[in-house]
This record gives sequence, structure tokens and C-alpha cells, in this order.
Amino acid sequence: MATILNIETSTDVCSVCLSHDGEMKFHDADYKGRNHATVLGGFVKNALDYAKMCEMKLATQRCAR
Repeated sequence: MATILNIETSTDVCSVCLSHDGEMKFHDADYKGRNHATVLGGFVKNALDYAKMCEMKLATQRCAR
């Protein structure tokens, strides 16, 4: 099954999670308001480090116009 990196920045909450086989495996979030630019990079790095440590392969999706 796929491992998916989920990123939420459309509200005051900024969050990143990894889901694998339909289950959340990693989650990080900031609830302090529009602080996304400060925390998002670190959240993504932590999620990718976790995926690497657990030998998870992220699914890829290509967007074309």
C-alpha cells in the first residue's frame, strides 16, 4: 500500500502527517495561527526523516497542465 505525505495549510492550523496503509504513522501540527512559513519546512523534514527511518517509500503523484 502507499505511503502518503499529507500537508494542511489552508486554515490557521499547519499540519503534516504520513499515512501508510490507511493509518496515520506520523503527525506534527502547530495550532498557534498563521505561522506556516516558520514551521512547515521542519514538519516536512521530520516526516521525511521518519519515513526514511521506517523504510517507507512515498507514493508519487505528478500534476500536469
